[in-house]
Amino acid sequence: MATPDGGAAVTLLLPTNATLPDGGTVTVETTYPFEDNVRISCKPARGKQSFPLQIRIPGWARNASINGKRVSPGEFSHQTCVAGGASRASHGDGGSSLFMLQLAPQIELEEWAGDLNADGEAPHTAYSVVRGPILYSLPIEHDCIEDAHHDGAGEEASNDYFLTPRNGSGWN
Repeated sequence: MATPDGGAAVTLLLPTNATLPDGGTVTVETTYPFEDNVRISCKPARGKQSFPLQIRIPGWARNASINGKRVSPGEFSHQTCVAGGASRASHGDGGSSLFMLQLAPQIELEEWAGDLNADGEAPHTAYSVVRGPILYSLPIEHDCIEDAHHDGAGEEASNDYFLTPRNGSGWN
């Protein structure tokens, strides 16, 4: 995203190439969320020496770093893209700056109220196992019932499905 100060903001951690209105570029390389590193390279437009670059750090990334320096989770990390590779982030490709965001997610156990019983109470505690943006789950055998069909044919058609656990395969 372009920012009001003539810079750019990396708000989504997905592979992309962007050209700023002035001709500067930002490239993001990653297979996030299936890897923990996001490589962000940028190059100012011809004739410019630098531009501000903001990188969004997910709130769960409490141990994240950029080029080895810790960054604050849930905030934007303010960097500077420098022409000619003059920054310490340079990777020698003729003038781009490189920022390596290492997310370092931790495995966490989240506790929450379990299923409600007929009295509206949750007699059992439930847990979720997460690692960064990934929620782990066990395979659940299920039946798939078509709930609704929407107009269209071929790739234009769509259906809504309702999944129910098979006998003996509870959601818990």
